[in-house]
Amino acid sequence: MIASLRSRLAQACVQIDTLRRQSEDNALRVDFLQHALELERARSRRAVREFRDLCTLHDTGTARTDEGSTRTDAGSENGAA
Repeated sequence: MIASLRSRLAQACVQIDTLRRQSEDNALRVDFLQHALELERARSRRAVREFRDLCTLHDTGTARTDEGSTRTDAGSENGAA
């Protein structure tokens, strides 16, 4: 009986140690992903600022399509609604 309990206790200790290591690994992954997310958010904010600056510089709401016609923000060609 005691040997069986010791064996079960040893197995439980191994499982606890495995779960602890997995938890630590997961915490590292979470930290890494949070950092990556912050970098992507900063990159996105920077891209939005650059896009707005370009729009301001070009004084638009109108952009040229590949065919050379103009397209407004609403998507109609040549400014027609």
